[in-house]
Amino acid sequence: TQYSYDLSQFGGQSVYLTVHCVSVDRFYLFLDDFLVTATGASDIDDFVEIIPTSFELCQNYPNPFNPSTRISYSIPELTKVKLTVFDINGKVIEELVNDNQKPGTYTLTWNAIDNSTGIYFIRLETSDFTKVRKMMFVK
Repeated sequence: TQYSYDLSQFGGQSVYLTVHCVSVDRFYLFLDDFLVTATGASDIDDFVEIIPTSFELCQNYPNPFNPSTRISYSIPELTKVKLTVFDINGKVIEELVNDNQKPGTYTLTWNAIDNSTGIYFIRLETSDFTKVRKMMFVK
């Protein structure tokens, strides 16, 4: 299902929207509050930027997975981001992101084909936020 809203009545203004826990085929995405702004444009259709207002690491989908899974996260400000996969023993398996990133919502795919079946953890870490989620890889 896709939803769209006409925000033209707010042209040139900042608009705060709230979306809570959207479920599509067991995929849960928690967006919370985010900011929609029209910057430097005379019409909101010219340029719309969606800026999350909080940090979030969403549960990977699918979970359990074989051999790949999608990981989504949101950051509300320019910050150094580390996204790391660990095994059950705390060993770093792969560092997916280690870079400064602009505010936004990001999605990437992790392929575990060369790893053993088991439980893994994904950790999102910034200077102001750390969150860990459990993932299950089943061959």
